[in-house]
Amino acid sequence: MPYCLVQADSVAPTADQLKRAFKSLKTLTEADAIKLAREACGILKKNLSLTDARVLQRALQVEGVPTDLLDATQLPKLPDAKFVRRVEIQPQALAIFDPLGRIVPLPWQHLTLVAAGTVRHFGVSATRTEVTVNTFDPFEVYGQKSSLTCGTKSKTTPSSCSTFF
Repeated sequence: MPYCLVQADSVAPTADQLKRAFKSLKTLTEADAIKLAREACGILKKNLSLTDARVLQRALQVEGVPTDLLDATQLPKLPDAKFVRRVEIQPQALAIFDPLGRIVPLPWQHLTLVAAGTVRHFGVSATRTEVTVNTFDPFEVYGQKSSLTCGTKSKTTPSSCSTFF
C-alpha cells in the first residue's frame, strides 16, 4: 500500500534540509532533493512504503520540516486540469474564454475553488548572424564585388552560406 508525506507547515523546505533528510533512504539522491526543493508544496513525496515513509518523516522532523503521513489511497482524486489562456472576473460569474475566444460563464455558486500557479517557461530563441567578407576574384566584373553571407539559426547550429555577386 503506497504512502505519502504531506507538508504540515506552509513554509517550503530548503534544498539543504531535504538533502540531509534524503540521506536516510538509499533510494533518494541529492538530485532528488534539489528537484523537490524547487517544487516543494503540499505533497512532498508519494508512493513510499510505510517503513520508508516513517524513516523519511523522522528525518524531515529532525531537519525542522513537519509532515503528515497519509495513506495515498485516501487522498481525493483531483479533477482533470483545465488550461485556459484568458479569464475575467465578473459580478455574476467567472468568465472563461475558450480557444476560439468565445466566453463561457461559470456562475459563482457552481465554483468551489480556483487555483493558479507558476509554470516554468522554456524560452527558445533564434539569432541570425550575417558576416560580409569582401574577397578578390580575378574574374570579377569591374565594379561588382562578391560577398559571402552566412546565417546561423542558433549559436551552435550553422545554416547555409551563399555567395552574392
